[in-house]
Amino acid sequence: MSRANRIALAVIGLLLVIAIGWYVTWFASNHERRYKDVRVDISPQAKHNRFLAAEHYLRESGLEVESLSGRDILTKLPPVGDTLVMARLGNRLPRQRFDNLIEWLKQGGHLIVTPSAYWDEEEPGNLLMEELGVRLMQSEINEETECDQQSDGDGDGAGGDSRSQCADDTSPDENAQGGVDDTGYSIAKINVPTLSSEVTAAFRLHRYLEDGDGWAQWRVDAPMGFHILRYRIESGTVTVFSDLDLFENERIDERDHAYLLSLLAWDSAKVWLLYSLDMPALPVQLWQRAPFLVVVVIVLLLLAGWRMFLYTGPKLEMQQRIRRNLLEHIDATAEFGWRVDGGRKLFEDNRGAIEQAWRRRHPGLNGMDLAARCEWIGEKSGLTASSVQRTLYGEVVAEQDFIKATMVLQRLVSGLSYKRERV
Repeated sequence: MSRANRIALAVIGLLLVIAIGWYVTWFASNHERRYKDVRVDISPQAKHNRFLAAEHYLRESGLEVESLSGRDILTKLPPVGDTLVMARLGNRLPRQRFDNLIEWLKQGGHLIVTPSAYWDEEEPGNLLMEELGVRLMQSEINEETECDQQSDGDGDGAGGDSRSQCADDTSPDENAQGGVDDTGYSIAKINVPTLSSEVTAAFRLHRYLEDGDGWAQWRVDAPMGFHILRYRIESGTVTVFSDLDLFENERIDERDHAYLLSLLAWDSAKVWLLYSLDMPALPVQLWQRAPFLVVVVIVLLLLAGWRMFLYTGPKLEMQQRIRRNLLEHIDATAEFGWRVDGGRKLFEDNRGAIEQAWRRRHPGLNGMDLAARCEWIGEKSGLTASSVQRTLYGEVVAEQDFIKATMVLQRLVSGLSYKRERV
């Protein structure tokens, strides 16, 4: 490269650096960094998992936590020493799963649960609740009961619309009470056994528990009963709430709800948040249990589609078949018969047909014995009686005998034709 070219490249590079530096200086002088909070819609994960916020809070608090759905965890329970938070415990709990749950609790498990339905003396309840003597009750105020049932029907706790409606329907007398806040929830001061100070939580006003057998070791009072009941089952613990909505995404940030949950599960090795008992979809179960099988099926389907719709190479045209004439069919049939049994059946059929032809042509042969018949046929055809007998009635085994017998049959056919012409 010449000296002039090197000088020109250096000048261009210097001008480029100066331009970039000027642009950076101008941009920094005329722009400033600002932060803006944009409120977005609830994520699909939060819509699906009502305990997602609780999971993040417990993890930030230093606890090992996992949220899940389905009934698999009731079949294979967590290790002893873990805490299982169950949103709803249905009434149709099989006996085997109930026995497994009781055994897990006796060994040191901790279950936090709420009954799934109000107590009805005419309907069978949950086996665990009946064993503990816990009854979920509701007040007899019709307006508030309808509001509470609407909240229960949402499936994911008390939503914003349901809470607003409940708050509007709350009577002034109830709001005037010290145990009810302005949104229509019952405020409870909770003395946690592991904590010297009190925490505050808001429960649904018209849901309360009854300790039917009086076995609870720790109770949190409600206006008409209890909001929390705790039972000891040998080394394990069952904590029953009148409702677990206070731990769900919409309400866990209210009052001391998140702190209360962390206190209840603080001494656990791991916390399991079972937010739904609904079984996942079949494709999800297959992927969780047999991912290799799913991959193999997908690959096979792709290969089948490729084979059906994407041909590689020319198609093989069908050859035009020409119909054979009658002689070709006869020749093919004879060739096939020869391959199968060496022509033996064909020979048997031929000599039987020839013998019957001689008998039909000369009815007198039917009254003769075998020897006289062979002698008479041999005399008429110019053959010996022994060759006629060996050909028509004897057993032909060797290849040479077969050839000779075939020649004799031809002579017999010729003799039969000769006699037919003379007659």
